[in-house]
Amino acid sequence: MEKTLRIQITRFTRGESSTIEDEVVRERALTIILNGEELVTLLCSPGEFDYLAAGYLASEDIISSTADIKNLLVNESTAVVRIDTVSAVQTGQPFKRVISSGCGRGAALYSAADVSSLKPVTSKLSVLPAQVYELIRDFQHNSELFKETGGVHSAAIAGPNSIEFFTEDIGRHNAVDRLFGRALLEKLDFSNKMLLTSGRISSEIVSKVARRNIGLLVSRSAPTSSALELSERLNITLIGFVRGERMNVYTHPNRIEVSSG
Repeated sequence: MEKTLRIQITRFTRGESSTIEDEVVRERALTIILNGEELVTLLCSPGEFDYLAAGYLASEDIISSTADIKNLLVNESTAVVRIDTVSAVQTGQPFKRVISSGCGRGAALYSAADVSSLKPVTSKLSVLPAQVYELIRDFQHNSELFKETGGVHSAAIAGPNSIEFFTEDIGRHNAVDRLFGRALLEKLDFSNKMLLTSGRISSEIVSKVARRNIGLLVSRSAPTSSALELSERLNITLIGFVRGERMNVYTHPNRIEVSSG
């Protein structure tokens, strides 16, 4: 399904009106059926529903690998993903539905024990500032859907010298979950990589990164106070406001190499 829709709009410029064609981003409501019961509906961009569903379940700590999945069926036309797990999953108590800070995202399943049980990241990846600047430049060039519509967030997995996987979605959480869902379903190892994102970094994004043992989290936007606290505890280098050749390193700057020259 196309990710954009061409429509006619009326544009006003300095008091003058004109009728033009414009591109708007499409939105779908993806429903995840877990073990025969409706779990959640996510507002998202169309496509790659299997990645998004698997990534969502991994981010909510319901599954951890493909070994936990018995069946995964996608109906693109109705935007429904049915997932059966090998073992029974309880999504009532002690879970509690909370409103996520992510755009394009419904309620999240949350337990305070989820965050407190996260272990510090052990990734040894380090980068030069110049590598971060170049990656963000490439990241922006890849954001074609954003250039067309201005209505999506972007996320990418990268090594020190290149972007390996890139995706866009109307929700910043969805974009990250799509990447991690792909990693899970294709059995990819992201632990020696970094996550790039266009959106605000909240504690929820930090917890997703920690579960994948990713040590570098980079954004063009700002972090929240809770994101900083969690990054500090979980040994994650959090970088924000990357613009041109400037960036703010908020936690664990030891992963940023300083050139002796």
